[in-house]
Amino acid sequence: MNIKRREPACQALVGVFFCTQLPSEIPAWIEIEARVAEPGYYGQFDWQNEHIQGLLAQSVDFIEVLLTYLSSLGFEGVGAVEWRTIDI
Repeated sequence: MNIKRREPACQALVGVFFCTQLPSEIPAWIEIEARVAEPGYYGQFDWQNEHIQGLLAQSVDFIEVLLTYLSSLGFEGVGAVEWRTIDI
């Protein structure tokens, strides 16, 4: 029996969120998928991004600060951020 070994994939941790409205200007560090859910959009950002690392350093309640920050950027209807790993 031949078993092929897979090379370990490089992975990155990303934050994924759903929003109902997009801001007029989307920051370069946030990727938005085309309208995939009605009515709304999925966005994602890299955990290693300097904006995210800066927020993490500011607060123990990181998720609440992140939700407030996304709202202040103009993303409406963001209720949660999920963390996922993706192959890069």
